[in-house]
Amino acid sequence: MNANEHARFQALHQRYLTELTLRGKSPKTIDLYTRCLRQVSDFFDTCPDQLSTDQLRQYFMHLVKHRSWSLVKIARNALQSFYQYVLDKPWEYVPIVKAPKVQTLQDVLSLKEVKRLISRTRKLSYQVYFLTTYSLGLRLSESLNLTIADVDSHLMRVHVRCGKGKKDRFVPLPLMTLKALRRYWATFRYQDSQTRRWQTLTEPASRFLWRVLQHVLPKGLRRVREYGFLHGGARKTLHRLQLRLQVALPGIVTQPRKQRVCPCCGEPMGITLWRRPCRWPVPTTWRRCLA
Repeated sequence: MNANEHARFQALHQRYLTELTLRGKSPKTIDLYTRCLRQVSDFFDTCPDQLSTDQLRQYFMHLVKHRSWSLVKIARNALQSFYQYVLDKPWEYVPIVKAPKVQTLQDVLSLKEVKRLISRTRKLSYQVYFLTTYSLGLRLSESLNLTIADVDSHLMRVHVRCGKGKKDRFVPLPLMTLKALRRYWATFRYQDSQTRRWQTLTEPASRFLWRVLQHVLPKGLRRVREYGFLHGGARKTLHRLQLRLQVALPGIVTQPRKQRVCPCCGEPMGITLWRRPCRWPVPTTWRRCLA
């Protein structure tokens, strides 16, 4: 296309986009229809308002040979909408005979096969995701858009929002799936140091325990050092907490500190604390050789 045809195509494309938006089409439908319009324009290297019936028949023949039937249907609806909304022309129907649909039976997995399939995954998040998707019968996008507020443990159901066709629905929640979700997520309350309000934070159980162990806590939580979970005699408490959250943490690997060496004699150095004999004793630190 030359510059004039390209400018006319951009004007038609923008007008088509406006018409689809005003008629209440979904963003996904608008994207598909405008993409089909651009593809047919690139196929013939001309504006779509100048296409003839023979060219449309040739284009649909190309789609039938190289594309799926769903894409053929979308392209046909896109061009029909373009003729009706933008060009204000009657749509000359192109006869497209769809091949006979082959109905196949779905493979139903047994409980042992599902268990083996889920247990093969390495990460706990993937296991919970596959279990939730399979047990609730959700689509992939519906499982990804689930939030904690959608899970109702009292009524044992899950609120699926904006599913297919922008429709909400309730799905029964199995007890096994609820236990898996509680195992993966840990919710705790903390007080914000600035607003002084109590807030709720939800994180994976393993990450919550690592926050406690590494002293990387949100603002409002007190740091645990020589008391609480990290106390020398609180191993039973920490063990009960791990059993409660059903999380097995790996062992903590400690790295030895690099020992300082005296630059004069080359011997290892130590730190000695002593007080100067004066009216106001001031602690002073000196280094001395251990030799």
